[in-house]
Amino acid sequence: MVDVLFTDGQRLTFEQRTVRTVEAAACAKGDEHVHDHRSGAAVLVELERNHDGLLRLCLTLEEISDAIPFDVESAMCLHVAEGLGPLLTQAHRLEERILFPDFDKNAGSCFAAMMIERLKAEHRCDGLACEEMVETLKTMAEGRYPLPPETVRYMLRGFLEGLRRHVSSERLMIETLLAAKAEGREVFA
Repeated sequence: MVDVLFTDGQRLTFEQRTVRTVEAAACAKGDEHVHDHRSGAAVLVELERNHDGLLRLCLTLEEISDAIPFDVESAMCLHVAEGLGPLLTQAHRLEERILFPDFDKNAGSCFAAMMIERLKAEHRCDGLACEEMVETLKTMAEGRYPLPPETVRYMLRGFLEGLRRHVSSERLMIETLLAAKAEGREVFA
């Protein structure tokens, strides 16, 4: 994870900054249930870890794509095929259960609802594309290609680029939400 500079001049990881920001927002509101906020921070940290895992799998997909059709490692294909679905599902559940309602509650605008609906639609598309990726990768691990190699390469690249954009959007949403909470304001204020 990348270190970031915090306002008091300390370098903190995303996890440390998330916990600090959520605790500061709770104190500013006079909230006595800081423990509940810490669990919220823990969920955001878990979500960040999932995002990091998805981005690492995207790098592996890129390596697989570059190796098509001659140098594809079966073990690498199986590794991604086994990890991609569960990790993506877990990230989507956390986002829809924790992040989206929290963002909507703190947004102060109808734009948040529209943004959340777009991201939920992307979740559905990502889920379907993920199923295709898993089947394709399993077939490639057997040394076969379900489609022409160039088509598989474009398919992999399209999926990983879409997933990277989605993770980037949600990271921006988290950063915006944390900043708004730390400043005691609505997201779109």
